[in-house]
Amino acid sequence: MGSFRPIKSTKYIVDKTLEINAMDSNQEEAVLPEPELIWKGKPSQFMNIQIYALCLTATVWLVSSFWQSNIEMVMVAIIPILFAAYCFFNTAAITYMLTEQEFIFCHGLFSPQQDPLELYKVLDRVPIKPWYMGMFNLGHVRLDTMDETTPRLSMRAINDPMGVSAKIRYHSENAKQKRGFRTFNVQSA
Repeated sequence: MGSFRPIKSTKYIVDKTLEINAMDSNQEEAVLPEPELIWKGKPSQFMNIQIYALCLTATVWLVSSFWQSNIEMVMVAIIPILFAAYCFFNTAAITYMLTEQEFIFCHGLFSPQQDPLELYKVLDRVPIKPWYMGMFNLGHVRLDTMDETTPRLSMRAINDPMGVSAKIRYHSENAKQKRGFRTFNVQSA
């Protein structure tokens, strides 16, 4: 029988051969620089204030109404508490990040996802500041894009929506200039 080489040594030989070939051709590996983080934010829990108030009211009502008569109904009072906790942690799991090249929307409580959006695809951004959030300098920013997977993206209950909107506008215009990208409004008669 012939000699047997373990897979590990074969892999080592292949890796060494590739390493030697790369050294012989004097090719440098192109390393892309990490994009600079411009802004990072999370939505405020204030956007869930109505849900928290409703859950608290339902819990207090269930406990006070059925405290003496029906202990099973008191156990049902845990449902609004669990729903409020789910809303809290789901909102806490959302993160918005803006870099020079893209906007990244991170979300998901049990299965986290990252949805990147190239900034040159941003067509319009609309800062919205409802009166009840304006007192706390909170608001929403809606992005209209030409991305097929995310035609409209809303950043809800973020701090300083006007400033964030201005940063997105500045960096999206820079990204469009770098790519030589122009948008045209076409109106049909």
